[in-house]
Amino acid sequence: EAVFKEDLAFLVANREFFMTHINLFLAYYYFYSITQFTLKLNQFENLDSASPTPLYYNVDWENSNRNRMAVTKGFKTIIESARRLLIHINTLEQLNILMDTQNLQYAELIAKFKRMDNSNQEEIIKSFNEWIIEYSDVAIGSAEDIKKAVNFEDCIHILHKQIVKAYEKPSMQGPKSRYALALTEIGRLYFLKTRGSLGHTLNVTQDFLLLLTAISVKYEKMSLKQLFVEYEKRGIYFDRYSRESIIELLNKLNLIEKKSDSGDAQYVKPIL
Repeated sequence: EAVFKEDLAFLVANREFFMTHINLFLAYYYFYSITQFTLKLNQFENLDSASPTPLYYNVDWENSNRNRMAVTKGFKTIIESARRLLIHINTLEQLNILMDTQNLQYAELIAKFKRMDNSNQEEIIKSFNEWIIEYSDVAIGSAEDIKKAVNFEDCIHILHKQIVKAYEKPSMQGPKSRYALALTEIGRLYFLKTRGSLGHTLNVTQDFLLLLTAISVKYEKMSLKQLFVEYEKRGIYFDRYSRESIIELLNKLNLIEKKSDSGDAQYVKPIL
């Protein structure tokens, strides 16, 4: 959120650049927020909100292959998580209802539980065990072989497991698929490229790269090494092949100031 605000303030201060790039800027941060939300939910109570979960991009003008990071740890990772998104949303809705809370994520619910006294904690766990059996009877048709929760983390994972079983029914495959399809549709406009048998990969066009570089560097030159750190702060990771392609482009555009041939002694000039 802090990085977004800094980037937006920088764009607003540069009116012409702002008018040209604001749609792309907002589209990316929207895509970033929903994809990270999707990935973070799969971390359950271990959710790390301090930094993005790595997602690797190709640059538009390079070739790719199935061993590249953009193929193995890119859009494929998003789609795998998106297929579980509806299950997580259902799990969180039930958890929040039973905890008498609203819109809390797994780690937040655990923190609230830990602030309760022992008697309330025991009552909550009892209620969850009763609900999991009732839900399983209705949604799955069986409450057999359900492990009894002994702590709140158990409650989360056992309930989630039963909801997964409920969504294995053929009638529930459509809703799950639509969540994954929605992410594809959102990304296709700006951030995806079809690469033959590789399918969709996350993609950075030259225009998008220049926007990223402008908001990363801002007003003072920055080391080339730091520039890639700044890209990653904004959720965009590149493998070494993509980095080489990016450096080549920045050199062609005369945006790199060289003090030596080593990466640490090369600096990227401000675009604006």
